[in-house]
Amino acid sequence: MASKLIQFRLSGEQLEALEAQVREGDSINLVAQQILIGALGVDTVDDVSTPDLDERIEGIVEERISAFSTNCNNLFDRLQESIQSLQERIQTLETQTIARPPTNPVEDKPMVDGTVDNTVDSVDLTLTGKELSRRLEVHPATITKNRTKPTFTDWTRSRDPEGKAWQYLPEAERYSPVLYTEVSTESTEDDNLAGWKAQVDAVVGALL
Repeated sequence: MASKLIQFRLSGEQLEALEAQVREGDSINLVAQQILIGALGVDTVDDVSTPDLDERIEGIVEERISAFSTNCNNLFDRLQESIQSLQERIQTLETQTIARPPTNPVEDKPMVDGTVDNTVDSVDLTLTGKELSRRLEVHPATITKNRTKPTFTDWTRSRDPEGKAWQYLPEAERYSPVLYTEVSTESTEDDNLAGWKAQVDAVVGALL
């Protein structure tokens, strides 16, 4: 049976009623056709236009491909920005490492038995837990809780009014200040530089 194109106008109220029947992904023309076919009592399966169905499927596929392409482009742009930022950071670290003169670490103070003394050997400078808690302005229980942690010396130094670091002496059950030697920052900067390079390699690997 031959098909024929039919065109007609709808009032504003009729158009709103028709648009209310449109579901996501459907065209208003297809919905109008289905309503008309249903009202006529005609078999909708045989009379649905294959080109209209193909057009609908093609439109959905194109829309999803376009959205996917946009997301990929946005992701690629963000990765490029991250790579550029990391490369600039690496260049800055390399410049700082080259420009920084080598430091001369302070020699450690040897003890009688030949080992390195990293504590003050004066008993008068050691403190009890309560004395140290008053100096650091914390509760004594806080001192006890943190004294076995690896970060205890750094933590005490950050709270000490004179910037001194303290360590716990289990044998004496007292706390002694720590003598810090000057440590070269070259190893730290090298570690940072290696870390940034590893991040760049990871980002580049994600793009491949």
